[in-house]
Amino acid sequence: MGIYQELLIKKIYLMIILFLKRVKKMKKILIIYPYLTQNVIDILKEFDKQAGDYLIMAILPLKSTKLIYSEPNKLPSFKNLVLKRAHFINLGFNLNPFLNPFIFFLYLLKFKPSIVIVLDEAISINTFFAAIFSKFFKFKTIFYAFENINKIRRFIILKKIIFQIIKKTVNYGVVCTEEAAKILNEVNWYPKVKVIWWGVNTELFGKEIDEQEKILIKNNLGISKNQKVIAYVGRFIEEKGIKDLVEAFKLINNEAVLIFIGDGPLESYLNKIKENLKEKLIILKPHKTEDLVKLYQIFDVLVLPSKTTPRWKEQYGRVLIEAMAAGVSVVGSNSGAIPVVIGNVGSIFSEGNIKDLAKAIDYELTNRTETKIKLLKERAQNGSINNFVKNFLEFIKDIE
Repeated sequence: MGIYQELLIKKIYLMIILFLKRVKKMKKILIIYPYLTQNVIDILKEFDKQAGDYLIMAILPLKSTKLIYSEPNKLPSFKNLVLKRAHFINLGFNLNPFLNPFIFFLYLLKFKPSIVIVLDEAISINTFFAAIFSKFFKFKTIFYAFENINKIRRFIILKKIIFQIIKKTVNYGVVCTEEAAKILNEVNWYPKVKVIWWGVNTELFGKEIDEQEKILIKNNLGISKNQKVIAYVGRFIEEKGIKDLVEAFKLINNEAVLIFIGDGPLESYLNKIKENLKEKLIILKPHKTEDLVKLYQIFDVLVLPSKTTPRWKEQYGRVLIEAMAAGVSVVGSNSGAIPVVIGNVGSIFSEGNIKDLAKAIDYELTNRTETKIKLLKERAQNGSINNFVKNFLEFIKDIE
């Protein structure tokens, strides 16, 4: 072996040793999310981009069960993040799927994280197992909570026991709204929390298309060039105020069409209504993210007319961020987090008040200006993926 070959081997060996030492010194974060969606892949790409001195592992399900959201076309490669796919158990009963505890344990044993981020509710099975395992592996658990209604009193005994274990063990959390933080305090739980809006790919939804492509999309849907487009994107269920929107649409003064994009039990109701409204009502199935982005470009107003029930109220309204990023005017009810997300750039109406809803839609249709569109796009950045990850990592540094 020549002298140059020996030097090269020694150099490579030294580089490997330095790399291994760097990896050993790097702080490790484990992220768990119970669904496989394009949205969470976009969030992980941003974590990878902003990782800095952190080494990150993310565990996602083998397949998604959340049909309303788009699955990724293909999984990207990462630099500072390792993506693992594993079996998540889905019990139903309105519970999010949870990572198989045995698999969870093995990854903790192998990866040895100092922080575990559970992108699931504070009181969830995923957070529960993180709480249990943290006693053995000495990591800090951070949950992410949307829940804005106190349901503790309705819990069965087993769930109350789970809650007590989480409460005694988990001391950190990120919440979507101040209201979600107050719910924790109502049950005498005072973890250190930070309010961070859930991340949406505002850069993607903000991409504009030319006028000819807009006209083509409208033509394919049977919409004339000058017709206004009112849209709803989401689940077709009672608490989303679907029926109120249909009734309000009948009162609209503007020449407009109403588009529903999504799926759910009220689809049959919408199909019956469509027989009377004819070409003015369009029903579309859930779309891939890249197709949905283009559809947003033909919307004039997006409406989220949610209605509070004893067990639920609007926890965020991700579609509002998507719409604002696209420069689409927004109208929402005063259910839950909607007024917080819309702020002063859109219209809020009293949930269930059909006349007020119709007036709000009419107002937004007739008051679209370049200044308004700019304000909408600026507001959307509060819910950008960049903002979500940046603030999350700052919170982690704060608690280390």
